Amino acid sequence: MIAECNTLDPASLRRLLHDCLASEAAQQAACLRLAARTLGLPSERHERLEAMLSCEAYESAALLVLGAQHRFLLSRGGMGGALASVALSAAEEDVTVEADTPALAILAALAAALLAEERSTSIPPRAEPAEASALLH
Repeated sequence: MIAECNTLDPASLRRLLHDCLASEAAQQAACLRLAARTLGLPSERHERLEAMLSCEAYESAALLVLGAQHRFLLSRGGMGGALASVALSAAEEDVTVEADTPALAILAALAAALLAEERSTSIPPRAEPAEASALLH
């Protein structure tokens, strides 16, 4: 399970998102390790992640980081890029991101979805506008 959204550092999520979008296939392992640290992956899942990385099972490692509670869709285009859509368990809408590999796309979409959720929960409810007569006095 990923740490609760309100305990995740938005700056760290933005760094993860940026690193995933700017990385190439050779940097997948580094991005997966960064995601594990940023998201507070439990130690037993971190051990499984390292085993997957040693076998270069990057897509499986990305799905381990994503977790079973979130919905996702993954596709690869004809030019080799990958698209991933992630919807957090509580979210109604998904976030779609394009990256160099499927693993990087999954991580980037997860980071973007967590950032979107963090923004939506940190915005205070909008106050009801005062009636016109109240504004005149």
